[in-house]
Parts: sequence; C-alpha cells; structure tokens
Amino acid sequence: MTIGSKELHICCKSILSRPMISYRIKYLKVRIPGGMRTHFFDRFVEQGIPMPEERNLQDPANVAQVIVFAAQVPPESALQEVIITPLTETSWP
Repeated sequence: MTIGSKELHICCKSILSRPMISYRIKYLKVRIPGGMRTHFFDRFVEQGIPMPEERNLQDPANVAQVIVFAAQVPPESALQEVIITPLTETSWP
C-alpha cells in the first residue's frame, strides 16, 4: 500500500499489466479530494499553514468502509476507482 498526494493506492500500479489479469489480482485507486481527518495536519499550525476546515475532511472510518466494500465485490467483478468526499467538499467538481 502506498500513499500519494490525496490518493491511496491499494497494491501497486505494476499489477495492471496484462499477465496479472490471469492471476485475478485486483487494483483499487481511492481518491480523497481535500484530505482526511488524520494527524497529517497537526504540523500545519506550527508551520503557519492554514488548516483546512474540519467539516471538509473525510473521516478515515468512511474510507475504510469503502475499501472493505471493494474487497467484497464478487470475484468476476472489479471496482477499480473510487472518489470519496464529504458532502461539504468544494475543491472537487
């Protein structure tokens, strides 16, 4: 699992190659525009960076529920990408 800028990649991109399809390896890309309510923002205050509005941060438990749902998709299907935002998020169309 790697964490990139506002994106969480389950597994790694290299598994998208054609030979891996025969092994039934699935890949899920989760986009979280605006960020999540984690300790990532703790350093912002001391660095003088404006804090995002709390109401616009995603609850990590909601993201976890989406990942669990994706893991339970039937074997013959693949949920490949999800964008999850709070209803108050304004930075995403």
